[in-house]
Amino acid sequence: MKVIEFNLKQHFTLVKSFFLRIINTDPAIEKNETVWQRALNVYSKIIDNISLKVAYKHVIPKKIEGKELVIDNITISCNAFEILNQTDVISSFIYMMTIGECKIDSKQILDQLYCDAWGTAFIDAGRVLFKKHLINETEEVVSESFGPGYYGMNVSELNKFFNILNADILNLHINQYGMMVPEKSSAGIFLELKQAGNFPSLACESCKGNPLGCHFCNIFIKT
Repeated sequence: MKVIEFNLKQHFTLVKSFFLRIINTDPAIEKNETVWQRALNVYSKIIDNISLKVAYKHVIPKKIEGKELVIDNITISCNAFEILNQTDVISSFIYMMTIGECKIDSKQILDQLYCDAWGTAFIDAGRVLFKKHLINETEEVVSESFGPGYYGMNVSELNKFFNILNADILNLHINQYGMMVPEKSSAGIFLELKQAGNFPSLACESCKGNPLGCHFCNIFIKT
């Protein structure tokens, strides 16, 4: 297992793009200038305590068939796997990432909301940065990230990631509600592929899983 770290302060433009999408604001519009300045103020108060760490394992799956991917004798299920040309799968990168605690010393509700939005943007940007790292490492095609709660993978699959990876190295655990702690954390799988093929639609990113599978989904049928 490897652990790498990203200094998100060096990737402000990327983080900003995710943040603005989350709060649905365009700072170029004059009426939004006050909103953006306050958001920047929150950013300046939290960024020095933020560090994105990623723990990951490069594994050749023992089997990938239909919705199932077998890693270290553990079967991970994801509807979107069945869309892929599975003969193109070379290997997998199973990962966890976290920025640790993302808090601001303010009782103002708006500051708390902006802090939360920045935290989500940090993780979203981290996923992009980690994918770029993998592309440079493999020089092959790398899929989007499949993970609990998106691209058709049920959130209950999260426990399996903790069985494969040593989460203690990132001080991560699962709470009684089945959520990762610290909150601004993520787990997933990138696949190394021989060639670009059928990828799930971007509309599928927030899909938490149709019990019948992707082939019965209206989005898949339309595409």
